[in-house]
Amino acid sequence: MTIKGRLKLIGFIPISLLFILSGYFVITTGVKYYESISLENVIEKNRFLDEVLLDLGKERGYTSLYLASNKKDFLEELENQRAKSNSSIADASEFITTSKENIVDKNIEYLQYIPTMKDSYDMVKTISYNDVINKLKLITKIRAKVDSDDSDFKTIITVDYSKNIINSVLDSLTQINKFTLNSKINSLLQTHIQLYIAKENAGLSRAFISYYIMKKLKLSKDEIAMWNSYNIESHIFQPKYINQLSIRESIESIYSNPKNRYTLKKLNNMIASIQSEINTGKYSVKGEDWFSIQTERISILSKVQFRIYKELKSASKDYLLEQQTILYISLGLWIFSIILLVMGFKTARDISNNIKELEDVINKAVSEAKSTDSAIDDIESIENIDLNTHKGTKIAYQFLESLIENAKKDKKMAFEANEAKSLFLANMSHEIRTPLNGIVGFTELLKSTDTTPEQAEFLAIIDKSSENLLSIINNILDLSKIESNKIEIENIIFNAYEEFESAVETYAVGAAEKNIDLNFYMDPTIPKKLKGDPTKVKEVLINLMSNAIKFTGYEGEINVEIVRTKEEGDLNSKITFSVADNGIGMTAEQQSRIFEAFSQADASVTRKYGGTGLGLTISSQFTELMGGVLELTSEEDVGTKFFFSLPLEEIDVEDTGVTNTNFKDVSICKYEDYNNRTTLDKFIDRYFDHFTPKVQNFSSVSELKSFHSQNKCESYWVDIDKIDETIYDSLSKIEKEKLFLIANVTTRKKIEELGISNDNVIFKPVTVTKLKGALQNTSTKIEHVEESINEEAVKQATIFNAKILVAEDNIINQKLIKHVLSEHGMDIDLANNGLEAFEKRRNGAYDLIFMDIQMPVMDGLEATREIINYEKDEQIDHIPIVALTANALKGDREAFLKEGLDEYVSKPIETTELLYVLNKFLSHKSKKMDMADFEKQRDEQRSKLTGKKSTKVKKEAVVEKSKVEEVEKPKEVKADKPVKKSLADKILIAKKSLLEARILSKMIENSEVIDNISNLDAKIATDEYGILFTDPQFVSEAIKAKKDALAIILPKKSNFDSLGITLGEELEGKPTKSVIENIIKKYKG
Repeated sequence: MTIKGRLKLIGFIPISLLFILSGYFVITTGVKYYESISLENVIEKNRFLDEVLLDLGKERGYTSLYLASNKKDFLEELENQRAKSNSSIADASEFITTSKENIVDKNIEYLQYIPTMKDSYDMVKTISYNDVINKLKLITKIRAKVDSDDSDFKTIITVDYSKNIINSVLDSLTQINKFTLNSKINSLLQTHIQLYIAKENAGLSRAFISYYIMKKLKLSKDEIAMWNSYNIESHIFQPKYINQLSIRESIESIYSNPKNRYTLKKLNNMIASIQSEINTGKYSVKGEDWFSIQTERISILSKVQFRIYKELKSASKDYLLEQQTILYISLGLWIFSIILLVMGFKTARDISNNIKELEDVINKAVSEAKSTDSAIDDIESIENIDLNTHKGTKIAYQFLESLIENAKKDKKMAFEANEAKSLFLANMSHEIRTPLNGIVGFTELLKSTDTTPEQAEFLAIIDKSSENLLSIINNILDLSKIESNKIEIENIIFNAYEEFESAVETYAVGAAEKNIDLNFYMDPTIPKKLKGDPTKVKEVLINLMSNAIKFTGYEGEINVEIVRTKEEGDLNSKITFSVADNGIGMTAEQQSRIFEAFSQADASVTRKYGGTGLGLTISSQFTELMGGVLELTSEEDVGTKFFFSLPLEEIDVEDTGVTNTNFKDVSICKYEDYNNRTTLDKFIDRYFDHFTPKVQNFSSVSELKSFHSQNKCESYWVDIDKIDETIYDSLSKIEKEKLFLIANVTTRKKIEELGISNDNVIFKPVTVTKLKGALQNTSTKIEHVEESINEEAVKQATIFNAKILVAEDNIINQKLIKHVLSEHGMDIDLANNGLEAFEKRRNGAYDLIFMDIQMPVMDGLEATREIINYEKDEQIDHIPIVALTANALKGDREAFLKEGLDEYVSKPIETTELLYVLNKFLSHKSKKMDMADFEKQRDEQRSKLTGKKSTKVKKEAVVEKSKVEEVEKPKEVKADKPVKKSLADKILIAKKSLLEARILSKMIENSEVIDNISNLDAKIATDEYGILFTDPQFVSEAIKAKKDALAIILPKKSNFDSLGITLGEELEGKPTKSVIENIIKKYKG
């Protein structure tokens, strides 16, 4: 075949393929375009049918009420609703019949014969509304049946209305689910259908139960099951399952509307009431009320559906525009392919002309060669070549090449030399980008922060990155020195932790930008001072980490380990370095040439990831010069691990860094996902094994709360990048000074939200120096807080000349807050519920109100609204209201403030938090008082509360972590001789108030707090406990049966004598530490 023939074939095939493919896309996109038009048509038809569904459902409900009243009542309402139903049916019928019944245009009916198009054609073709229009005509017969004397409720409601008509309407509405055009539209369609079903079943429930309530009839098991199925189906729609955030928030705003929330709450109460009375027929709910509340719920669902309808219309329109655009592009490509076909034929013709012209040039060159006697072999064969063949063209080109061979060789030599130099310099500039990542990244971070100790750390990293940059430049330029063995290896003493950690931290930002987990472990037993060439070691590490980040995808993992190995009798340590990633990996063939200069795995790697291929060459040479071998293990698509070992001399100095440090007295609670332990978890565990703190792990909110409530940990360590939202929300309950966060340098928003000091943040990668510093901060802060609080507690106190109203239904909490507030000079008035608080506010003047949220009769939020409305109506000054609540999750404070509250205090109530609120609102009524005067006033307040005088002997400061409660000995307990010395050693605390139990546990050594009172008897039966601190209601016969083997200590005024207890007593006054100690000494010796 000649060249011209092959060119025609080669040009025709791809252009023909383009023509066919573009034509195919024109057809398929056209079908999708018609499908989107069809969807818009169906949406509009469904809008009319939805009105029919609502009106028929309401007519069915009025029919139920009408039949239940024995056709005496609700006739007028029924007739009005029938008229509305007739109107909606007429509108729907007119719209459906006047628009195209089958939406597929006749011009594209041929698509049914194309296999790949048939499904789309059939789907659109099956959309039909003939059945529902015919079914709607039955409404006249059903109404006549209702008005007749022998009308049967069940048949009319469940069969005639529901099965024969409304179900047909519902089936027509759900045809829309055939249009699964894209994920967003599919999601909206499913939500739309769920709302249709929910409204219909809510209507069925409305009609069905209204009849039985009006008739006062019991329901059979089958009827109960039927009603339950209606209720379940009416709740099929759940906003939380909507994927699109904006739509979900829009719908949740409807549900969060106070009126709608009240409606739904009232409906649930009615359902509960009916369910409890369903077997007796004595309903407390009126049929009209049930009908009304269900109608309101259906109205809420209709509002939600209207929101979905608007979103669906918008999504359908967007899809239509998208398909329209694709259709135009496909048409353009199709037309373009036609143009190319024409151009292809013209090009083939032009090539033929070019061959002819080339033939003329060759002939001319041959003539010239003959005339100049040039030394050209076989002139005769050149004169007779056929340029229409490949062989002839090849000979022609060889002839032309021979004419310029000498000049070409000279030029080629010069070009290759220049190209090698240019390539080297260009590749060197690429390699410079590696340390620039560290410089630029941390500089940007520094710009976005305030002046904090963190800046000093980042500035140091920038300095180190600059040094690394200069080192790489020098080493690249000295590549020739490496090859000629002229490179110099230093042997100096250096700080191993500073040098190696700085090299790893250089890539913290680069890893965070790709969301790569950069994990670092450096053996804490490595001496602080080593002798070797730190610059070369760091250069190798930097090269390996640069490659790891480059070839690791987003959300990958890189693990850097530096461990110490030393054989017995060997003076030098073997330090093993490894960098492992889960990136693209390499084949065996690629690994064989990975250390060659200017070489990467293949050319595509260079194009995709960049780089020179020099880094590993230099690193391998450096490693060999320092006495090691750079090795690797790799698997394609799994990852790569580079590792090498160096003999570095240990320097014996007094400061051994982290080697001899332990923190065995520090207790830590650390988050860890038991089912998915990360490499960082394993590295930190290895660090903890060295430093020996007491570590407990938690993986859930319940475990965290348990540890926190029992005060088991001095600090809580959390990898904020790995926790879920429930754990994150619970962190707000942890004291900020106890919370230590492990985070990426880019995770600033969450840290700022929690208000955590940078001193309590360990930025990744976690190094041994950072971890040791955090452990030191933990122990130092605890000692510092205890000392500073104790010192402050004995210096001064604040009193407030104010009258406070406390609304709290729990007696223990009443006593606690009254005790604290009274000691600070305030006059306290108590209210047991929200209604009582409102009445007291209306009849009295207060400076501040503390309002519990969950109370009987009237809750705290409702009472707050009533108080605020009263103040507005009477035009009087607002009294600040502070919420007392056990809710302390993220967003609760904002929710309370939105309801009108001015501040909130979380339970259990802490004195420091309470004083903060008092200072916020009552600073104008406060004054500072010397501690002596304060104690005198406090004794007077205690005398008022207890009715007894308090004899001051001495005071003790009891510090519980972040809060201090100052206590006095109201009365010294007489040091009697021990009553019984043979009691068991352990002491058990079983109190109704967890706060009271917690306080007692802090005062008593060798004590145990029981969480579940139901286990109290079983605990006592073990005979392990000699003293029991409890409340009178928990003293069972089994406990009394212990007699002299168990001393029972009860609160004051517990009617001790009437309980029949053999051994024990009541506490006198406040249970201070000295009182408790004397009681224990009395019974145990």
